[in-house]
Amino acid sequence: MMKNNIDKVIQRTHRYWYEDGLNEIAAGCMFVACGLFLLMMRFLRPGSPLACVVAVGLTGLVAFGGLAVSKAVKAAKNRVTYPRTGYVSYRRPGSSGRPWIIGAGVGIGLAMLGIGLSKVHAPTWLMSMAMVQGLIIGAALLYMGHRLGLARFYVLAFLSALTGAVVALNGFDETLGSAAYFGEMGFVLTASGLFTLRAYLSQTQPPVEE
Repeated sequence: MMKNNIDKVIQRTHRYWYEDGLNEIAAGCMFVACGLFLLMMRFLRPGSPLACVVAVGLTGLVAFGGLAVSKAVKAAKNRVTYPRTGYVSYRRPGSSGRPWIIGAGVGIGLAMLGIGLSKVHAPTWLMSMAMVQGLIIGAALLYMGHRLGLARFYVLAFLSALTGAVVALNGFDETLGSAAYFGEMGFVLTASGLFTLRAYLSQTQPPVEE
């Protein structure tokens, strides 16, 4: 019984980090940026100077995007969240509490792998990278929903898998399919975050200055 109570307290403190929707907004912006980079790669001539710049930019986004997102979220919370409901210090859950960022990195990595394999006649099952990305990131979101006890992450997990399936069924190539998945899922995450933030702001008030 005591262990269950402790687990519930830990879950509540972890969930506090996600109550304002700022994490989803930041992650959604990162997804949209990934989608734009991949879209540019799709239409740029391979080997051109601009294509090389875009490839380096995408690599930098995958390598350092999580850190940038973390800093942006922290800065936003200092201005929006903590003045309203205080600061809770705790060790954030699994992999710094951002499994969808890990999922995004894996998904982008798979996209790059798919692009490379397509040049050497990869098997058909590797061609639907958007579906694979949708399932991987959906699994990360599903885990978050279970870990935090937040129903909206279950919905986001379903939408991730659905988006991947819809994009895959459209028959896009690897680059364009990945760009479509990350762009669309980025808008979904951002919309979820904005809706959550709006609800949070309507239910909380900043302290009244005397």
